[in-house]
Amino acid sequence: MNGTIPKTLVLTAAVIALATTIGCEKQNLSDIKRTRLIAAENIQLKKDLAQCNKEIEEQKKLLEKCKGEKKRTGKMMLDMATAKLQDIKKIKTLEEENKNLKAQIEDLKKPAQSPEPNTPDQNSVK
Repeated sequence: MNGTIPKTLVLTAAVIALATTIGCEKQNLSDIKRTRLIAAENIQLKKDLAQCNKEIEEQKKLLEKCKGEKKRTGKMMLDMATAKLQDIKKIKTLEEENKNLKAQIEDLKKPAQSPEPNTPDQNSVK
């Protein structure tokens, strides 16, 4: 019996070691697969992040372009409004001048007052 105990003990130890090794290998394989999946996901996330950053830069450029257009449009509108105000001032001046000219025309259309017929002309009496 003495000889069987150590053989049983050695056999049990060998089975435990073998089971542990197999379990560890399965665990290692599972860890390797998970690590690969995480690595692949990280690579994809980095690509997605790079794409998002690229789109953000494009949007920033577009925003700057729009700001420039807004500034030019604002200046153009201000220039147009100023021109309109100047036109209105010119129109008012022309309307006033037109009114004065019409009054002068009416004054010229009035018949000239002639001297009274019964009164002798001072030049003709002499």
